[in-house]
Amino acid sequence: MVVAAEGRVESMSFFRHGLTRFAVLGVAGAGVVSASLYAAQGGFSGAHSRLELGIFMLGLPWELFLVLLPYKEWPSVLRFSWLVVVPCVLNLGVVLGISAVAERTKPTWRGVRTGALIGAAVGVFSITLAFAMAGAGHGSYGAAKVLFPYSMFVAMRVTHYITIPLQLVAAAQYPLYGIALGLAGGRRKQWLRTLLVVHSAAFVLCLIVSDGEFPTWH
Repeated sequence: MVVAAEGRVESMSFFRHGLTRFAVLGVAGAGVVSASLYAAQGGFSGAHSRLELGIFMLGLPWELFLVLLPYKEWPSVLRFSWLVVVPCVLNLGVVLGISAVAERTKPTWRGVRTGALIGAAVGVFSITLAFAMAGAGHGSYGAAKVLFPYSMFVAMRVTHYITIPLQLVAAAQYPLYGIALGLAGGRRKQWLRTLLVVHSAAFVLCLIVSDGEFPTWH
C-alpha cells in the first residue's frame, strides 16, 4: 500500500513537471507565432484582420485589458512590446507561478481529474443556457457575457461575431477552471477567489464595450 502511494506521488510529480515544460513551450511558441503574425502584417492597427485576431487570441487573457489603452498612437516598437511581448511574459509568469504553487500544495490525480470533469459538466450546462437565451441571435447575450466573458469580449471588440476559435475558447474555459482548482490542492479557496475576480473583471469589460450587435439585456 505504501509503495503504491509513493508510486502515485512520484507519478503526479512527474506529471506536474512534464505539464509545466509543455505549458512553458506552448506559451513561448504562442509568443513566436504572435511575433510572426505581427511582422507579417507590418504592425497592429486595430483593423480587425485575421492576422490581428490571431495576435489577439494568442495574447489572451491579457489582451482583454491591454487593448483598452490608446496603443494605436504609440511607436511600432512600443506597440509590439505591449501587444506581443507583455502577454507572453505574463503568461509565462502564470505558468511558473501555478507550477510553484502545485509543488507546495501537492495536488492528486483524483483532484485534477475531478476538477476537469466538474468543469466540463458546468461548461456544458453554461453553453446550453447561453445558447438558449441567445435564441440563435434573436435573444439576449446577457448569459453569454456572464458565463463566457473572454470569448464575448473578443467577439465584441475584435471579430464582431462569435467565430469557431472563440467557441473553442468558451468550451475550454470551465474545464480549465476545474483543472486549475484541482491543481490548487489545499489552496483551492484562494484560487477560487482569484478566478472569480478575474472572471468578474472580464464581465465588467463586456458591459463597457457592449454594443447593438450583442445586446446584453432586453
